[in-house]
Amino acid sequence: MQNPPRRVSSISIVSLTNFPRPTCTDAVASVGGHTLDMDALGIDLMVIGAQKALAGPPRVSVVVVSERAWAHIEATPDAATASRAGLRAMGIEPWIADDWAASALITSAPVPPGIDGNALLERAARFDVPPGRGFGDLDGRIVRIAHTGVNAAFHAVLAALVAYGSAARSLGALADPGAAAEAVAAVYGSVAAGQARRPTAME
Repeated sequence: MQNPPRRVSSISIVSLTNFPRPTCTDAVASVGGHTLDMDALGIDLMVIGAQKALAGPPRVSVVVVSERAWAHIEATPDAATASRAGLRAMGIEPWIADDWAASALITSAPVPPGIDGNALLERAARFDVPPGRGFGDLDGRIVRIAHTGVNAAFHAVLAALVAYGSAARSLGALADPGAAAEAVAAVYGSVAAGQARRPTAME
């Protein structure tokens, strides 16, 4: 039985209008046997294998990536840069102070002195993209702002920083979420204008 890719993708395309999540398709068995127009179907990630209709050797796979999916992938370093800039703009130093040592996949922010970590997370959870809690010895000492997948998008980073800053300020910390929002917007605006992004260890 053949799945109806056009009908499925039409549902995905409609959902992408409101929720910018890449569409992934398993085409291991169908590539070479059925027509798969990624652009027409709105497919962002397509995984194919050589051993089926292509009559190639087994254990050979290819992932085809659309321009929209690449935009999500490339946004990750920008998200880390924007988050760290936002924290500093609101008056809080990131948990990892050295930019070169910081991960591009997650930004850790300290729980401000005198504030209960659980209370901070509870108040931040009122926003759409609240930060996560620390693990192990860091539980209650830091919050984590993720930058993987759709969390690297501008609106997700903005919401996470505003959630953290607003929650911290409501609990008595000296934090300026408005300044953080301006810093996040400035980073994404500079990237859109073609300016430099976060350096990597390879540069």
